Amino acid sequence: MDRNRQVNKVVHFLLTLLIMFAVSIAPAQALLKGGTWQELNSVTGAVNGTAPLADGAIIPLYQGSTLLDPSKTHDIEFSAMPRD
Repeated sequence: MDRNRQVNKVVHFLLTLLIMFAVSIAPAQALLKGGTWQELNSVTGAVNGTAPLADGAIIPLYQGSTLLDPSKTHDIEFSAMPRD
């Protein structure tokens, strides 16, 4: 009888932890889905009083095994992943 009570307590404790975890994750998921990932029409201002000096940066960018030309505009699907 005592053993069943202990098992019952452990099960209730684990269930309570699971419910608390699920309740804490739900608001975070809603916040992540609610906003925009990038602000397209924003300009970088001074950071800690220092204005940015570079006009831009060029890094090698690949789509699959193809090196994209940085002087041209390329349309890339929003669902493109690094493995693609």
